Amino acid sequence: MKITLLGTGSDHCIPAFRCICSVCKKARVKRGKYVRQNSCAFIESGIGEYILIDMPPQVLTMLSQNNIYDNKIRTVLITHRHPDHSLGLRYLFHASEKKKFRVDKKTALYIPASALKSISKKLLSEKKENLFLSKERYYDINIVRDEKTFVLNELQITPIETGHLSVKPSGKTGDESLAYVIKDKKGKVCVYLLDAPVNLPEKTLSFLKKIKIDCLIGDCTYEKTSKTSGHMDIEALIRLKKKLQPTLTIASHISHMNLSYKKLEAKLNEHSIKIAYDGMKLEI
Repeated sequence: MKITLLGTGSDHCIPAFRCICSVCKKARVKRGKYVRQNSCAFIESGIGEYILIDMPPQVLTMLSQNNIYDNKIRTVLITHRHPDHSLGLRYLFHASEKKKFRVDKKTALYIPASALKSISKKLLSEKKENLFLSKERYYDINIVRDEKTFVLNELQITPIETGHLSVKPSGKTGDESLAYVIKDKKGKVCVYLLDAPVNLPEKTLSFLKKIKIDCLIGDCTYEKTSKTSGHMDIEALIRLKKKLQPTLTIASHISHMNLSYKKLEAKLNEHSIKIAYDGMKLEI
């Protein structure tokens, strides 16, 4: 299983627009690994399965920057409704014969029900919502649910609830935010767990403890945050690593409210955690 982390930043990206904090200022000067776009991952299974996890607004640019031919992608997994993870779906939703699109095969979209409802309202006018039922659409919608495994060729994929959208009192019941556990034909397991709160739901933690995890790509949005935060910080990711004991841990979804690249790298190295960067390639 090969993974390319196309983007590794939080919703603000680094540098954040017009921000003059020390992290953003350094990113503008240093460039390279200091710069982060919205989080997104591309997975190659080795058996002809090419998967995109999330579609941020810059997805087309990120694919081009990484020399990835977008027509390879036949499957898209969406984690939750937030725009930095889903706004790129406009490219998928707006494709139709009427607009002279030509494709050789439909895209399989796997998405939580609450995310589909929210995103479709943002990206499609009422007059266009019938495209979901139209024969001319170029995607098939598959609703995913917590701990309900599905199979793509020889990959087993299990969505698990992170609790990101329900950790705060304002969170709505049934508003899902999912991580994905991906297991290949060799039994190798990657857990893509971004947008996760400081304390994962006990059910999710129990599920993950039963798995031998080869690679954990985990949330590390902040340097330090509160116990009720919808995102992890450095210490929360360190604690999660100790609980799950993955072979490899990668910190991602990093914001400008964290340490700058080299400082964060040094801090995480003390705990045998690698820091993600845009364009990072992994082979599990």
